[in-house]
Amino acid sequence: MIAPTHIVFSVLLGTTLGAPTWWLKWLAIGSLLPDLDQPQSIVGKMVYPISSRINKLFGHRGLMHSMLVWIPLTIIGLNYFKPLGILSIGAMTHSIIDCMTITGVQLCTPFSEKIFVLANKRYRFRSSSRQEMMFLGVLCLLLWGAALLHARGGIRKLLVDVSGSYDLVREAYERRGMEECHFIGKVRLLDGMIIEHEWLIVGTEEPNGLALFDKKEKKILHIPHDGKPLRAKLIGTGKHWQSVKLATPGEIESGDVFFKIKGRWARATDGSTVLGHVLYQTGESVAIKPTT
Repeated sequence: MIAPTHIVFSVLLGTTLGAPTWWLKWLAIGSLLPDLDQPQSIVGKMVYPISSRINKLFGHRGLMHSMLVWIPLTIIGLNYFKPLGILSIGAMTHSIIDCMTITGVQLCTPFSEKIFVLANKRYRFRSSSRQEMMFLGVLCLLLWGAALLHARGGIRKLLVDVSGSYDLVREAYERRGMEECHFIGKVRLLDGMIIEHEWLIVGTEEPNGLALFDKKEKKILHIPHDGKPLRAKLIGTGKHWQSVKLATPGEIESGDVFFKIKGRWARATDGSTVLGHVLYQTGESVAIKPTT
């Protein structure tokens, strides 16, 4: 298949699944890598001496298209060097979509020469054919729809909203980094009372916990220490926490901040002493002076 088809397909999958935007660039680049075994491809022309050598050794759609090459690289990359893992995922999308061509792909070479295809021969097509152009057009339309879905967090975000799963909400919150987020849901407190509310998420706690701040009551609810979540939904604000790290104790002169002590998040206000990683909301006026 031609390079645009591979790029659009890889980006489509990443977008649909709600992958971070920076992933999409690496997926697109990775989707071209298997064609290093084809000197006439876009990537092959860029490194022609290497590409021609690979082609002579393994042929086109041989070892460079094998899942037995890219799966181990994906595992290694995601654990030790994430860009490598994402590139390898992009390469796997290349091999998978090539199974829609007439000739198919040897996905398990060098241990097996079996040809893998994704459809009956009548539904497969030749590279650069009219049928591929039509297929590319369909992928572009799907990508447009996926982009709208991606703006709302992708399928993963939909699953979080529909399922109401606390574990999925916590996982989604961790992926958002320093973004200010709200937790909307129901919690059964230790005394059996069930409350339904919207909290500001201050941060994570171990094991598998969240610190939720009630702005009205000015209290932090520690989940699951103070109660069991029954239903959960995550709402991002688009804003990001302001933070400062204090190597020595400091005193809050003005403003509200949050800091972590003994693994638990706590709130501090005027006159309180804080230390370590201190957070405060965007637009909040905070003054901290060193303690003597």
